[in-house]
Amino acid sequence: MKKFIIAICIWFSNNTYAQNWVPGTTYFNNNNYVEYIFGNMPVIISTPHGGTIAPTSIPNRTATICGTNVTTVEDSNTDDLARALDTSLRNLIGCRPHTIVCRLARTKIDMNREINEATCGNATAQTTWYNYHAFIDTARKYILAKYGRGLFIDLHGHGHVKQRLEIGYLLTDAELRSSDAYLNSVTAVSNSSIKKLIGTNLGNVNHVELIKGANAFGTMMGNSGYPSVPSQQDPAPLSTDDYFNGGYNTVRWGSRDSGLIDGFQIETNYTGVRSSTTNIKKFADSLAKVIKKYIETHILTPAQLAQCQATTGIFNLPQGLQKGLFNLYPNPVTGGLLNIQLNKNYQKIILKLLDNKGSVIMQQSFLNSQQIKLSLPKQLKGLFLLKIQTDKEWEVQKILINN
Repeated sequence: MKKFIIAICIWFSNNTYAQNWVPGTTYFNNNNYVEYIFGNMPVIISTPHGGTIAPTSIPNRTATICGTNVTTVEDSNTDDLARALDTSLRNLIGCRPHTIVCRLARTKIDMNREINEATCGNATAQTTWYNYHAFIDTARKYILAKYGRGLFIDLHGHGHVKQRLEIGYLLTDAELRSSDAYLNSVTAVSNSSIKKLIGTNLGNVNHVELIKGANAFGTMMGNSGYPSVPSQQDPAPLSTDDYFNGGYNTVRWGSRDSGLIDGFQIETNYTGVRSSTTNIKKFADSLAKVIKKYIETHILTPAQLAQCQATTGIFNLPQGLQKGLFNLYPNPVTGGLLNIQLNKNYQKIILKLLDNKGSVIMQQSFLNSQQIKLSLPKQLKGLFLLKIQTDKEWEVQKILINN
């Protein structure tokens, strides 16, 4: 049930999808609080906590307003780091990642939280939150259409005592300290934000190798002069260490619950990384090299990645939510009819429609199907989750019904 609720996002209809996209062009949402550099690489860089704009028209997020404890500390210079990484990757291989930057201060919004805690109910903040995540979804759709696989990185900064990178795969520090047998178990793999990569990586290596082996991301960064945990050099945090293992964005945009894009959170230390323009550029150059090597080692061959160099021009992305198992349209749904296109013919399909609490309100089964036309009850209106399960896999997508 928790996984369904975490996966929820509200589809919005401002113009985010109804436009042409040009690699290298910077786009902003309607209030200029979200910046999106459209890329041509199978990489998404999200920076949710580096913004500094603090309009008085949006009240500060406080426990009194939000009804819960909130965190408002800024991740200093992570927005500059993301833009520097865009430049470094362009200089390195002639291609650009998809970079999404929140320009609002964390006192006003938190893009790494679910919408209620993120916005405290403020309408402008809610719209901005929708825009931010829709830009990520646009990047995801482009990457899946062109490459079929990709990498999502949620970029943060920490103030912990130990000056090292913290790579968050949604595994707790206690899990990272567990045995290799546990980390390769179904339980640990099911908790991992690189779950899809574990069974499909180019080298056919296991989970342990991917998070702390010779070609793990943290190991590669450590070999570049930036100590990281987990890695071969530093396999797990001590029980007394502070450690961030990932948040809402890594859950939503990584592959733990569904989808073909793997992801993780990088918590960057300040000293030697974000502390000056010189350090930011140096770190961005090293990070760019590791991202390239990581993709070519685990996700796409060098020839497949090199396709980005020939990617120019204008792109019109499909309106359906293209993911790994099925595509659906139109979304939002009007007229009560939803078209579902699966990625292949399946002998048996179970379809469930759930409300935003995860309760099943409609269920149907289909045999030997690849295309389904689903008639929805006329009284339904609002946000719902559509779960499709085959004999081997399942996936959840979000739909907005405007009957």
